[in-house]
Amino acid sequence: MYCFCVIAAVWGVAVPALAADITVNTKASFLSACEIDTGAQSPLVITLSDYNISPGSVIRLAQIGDARTGFSSPNNTDIFSRGLMGAFSASTTIADPSNLNTITGALDAGVDTVTPMACEGASQAISSDVSYDFYTAGSAAQLMPLGTTYTDILVPTGAVYLFVCMYDSFYGDNSDPDSDFMLRRTSTACRGDWNNSGSISVQDIYDFETSYFAGNGDFNQNGLTSI
Repeated sequence: MYCFCVIAAVWGVAVPALAADITVNTKASFLSACEIDTGAQSPLVITLSDYNISPGSVIRLAQIGDARTGFSSPNNTDIFSRGLMGAFSASTTIADPSNLNTITGALDAGVDTVTPMACEGASQAISSDVSYDFYTAGSAAQLMPLGTTYTDILVPTGAVYLFVCMYDSFYGDNSDPDSDFMLRRTSTACRGDWNNSGSISVQDIYDFETSYFAGNGDFNQNGLTSI
């Protein structure tokens, strides 16, 4: 991937993918929901072909903006940021949220993220942790297991849709007053562009070295920083 991006930069090869900022409903989720989370809504479903995304390509995703959650914003503030959860699927079919595996056509991709119990702490809490989801980091996200401000993800074979929701355990009390909580889909990912500046330079080497020795240099997106 690094070599391709260098060649593209030198020869001016166009990358056939569309950039976009897509609004994410903070109340929406593809994870299971407990019976008292009555305000939870259907998840965002992105048709990959609408953005010239096809299986086998590596795309760069990032969470931008912030939101208000009932737990985190007692003073009505809209300053709480969490990353996004994503899951690829071959279909838009989704089961009742009382089920664990709500996305019936789900396809595994990326590093699996452990999600909290739905309605964590309540007597009605149920498991929401599935094996096919992945985390999308953001510049202000409080949960950043990959240690970066974005996530590069390989689109799996058979993927037609991308389900997206905020990382959370209770969705019905979430809100986004200034409507800035979004999924940012940038141009086709080039992992050599470590600092996400849009170009490859010596600074990427320095920035990667800093991330690596801080334990956040997961270049191959396997969930670990290692040689």
